[in-house]
Amino acid sequence: MKQAFTIKELILFGVVIVLIGVFIIPILEGKKEYIDTTYDTHNLSTCIQDIKRDFLSHGIEKNNSLACKSLNCFGIDLGDNLKDGKITILERDDANQYCYEENGPLDTAEKEGFVKEGIGSKVYKFGGKRTSI
Repeated sequence: MKQAFTIKELILFGVVIVLIGVFIIPILEGKKEYIDTTYDTHNLSTCIQDIKRDFLSHGIEKNNSLACKSLNCFGIDLGDNLKDGKITILERDDANQYCYEENGPLDTAEKEGFVKEGIGSKVYKFGGKRTSI
C-alpha cells in the first residue's frame, strides 16, 4: 500500500497548479463580466414578465420578485398609481461600473429592446393580453 506521494507526483501536481493559475483563472475572470451582463439582462427580462403577470392576474403592479430585487444596473419605477399597468425601466443611479462598459448590461438591454438607445429608459404599459411599448 502506498504511504506518500513520490517526488514526480508532487512536481506534476505543482505544475498543474501553476498552469491553472496562469491560464484558467484569467480566463474565468474575463468571463465574470460577461456572466454579470447576461445575469442582469436576464433578470430584467424576468422582472418585466413578473410585473406583467402580477398586474394581469391581480390588477396591481409589484416589483418584489427575486429577479427584480437582483437587478444591479436597472431600476423599476412603478409610478404613483400601482393599478394603471404603467412602469418605467431606467438605469440606476448607483449602478456598478461594469454596467456602463462596452457590451455591458446597459448596452445589451438597448440591443435587446428593454430600454431605448441613448435614453437609458423605457415605459411599458400592460393592458389586456398585450403589452404596449
